[in-house]
Amino acid sequence: MNLNSRTIGAIAGIILIIGAGWIVYSGRPVMQQPQTPPAVVEPAVKTPPAEEPTPAPTTTATAPAPVAAPTPEPSKPAPTPAPTPVAPAPGTYTLEDVAKHAVESDCWSVVNGQVYDLTSWVSRHPGGSRSIIGMCGKDASAAFERKHGGAPRPQAALILLKIGTLR
Repeated sequence: MNLNSRTIGAIAGIILIIGAGWIVYSGRPVMQQPQTPPAVVEPAVKTPPAEEPTPAPTTTATAPAPVAAPTPEPSKPAPTPAPTPVAPAPGTYTLEDVAKHAVESDCWSVVNGQVYDLTSWVSRHPGGSRSIIGMCGKDASAAFERKHGGAPRPQAALILLKIGTLR
C-alpha cells in the first residue's frame, strides 16, 4: 500500500477534527435537572409550662369611689382619599409612554404591537446604531419589516428585549 503525502494529510486532518470534536464534546456538562436542597426538619422545641400568677393576698379594704369616664370628643369624619387613576396592566404601554423613551440612552420602540427596550441593543446592532436610534420612541413596525422581513435572527434578538404590549 503506497500512501502519498496527500493521503496522509487527509487522514491526519480527519483524526485531528475527530479528536478536537471529542475534546470539546467531552468537556461539556450534561444537562441535569436542578437539584433542590434537602428539606431541613427542625426539632420540636419544648417550652416550659407558663407559671400561673399567684393570687394577691386579700385584705379588707373599702372599694374606691367610681370615677366618671371621660366623655369622648366628637369624632371628625375621616378624610376621603383622592381617587387613584386606574393603572394599566403591567407590561402594557401607550404610544405616549413609548415616546418618552426616544434617545440613545433610553430607547423604546414598538414593533408589531409589542414594546421593546432597545437601549442595550443600540450599540450592538450589526447594522450600526443609527438605524436603531431612528426607531427610538416610535412605532417602527414598517421599518423593521422592510429591513428584516421575518428573518429569524432579528426576530430572536427582538424577543429578548420585549418589555410589554401596546394598548
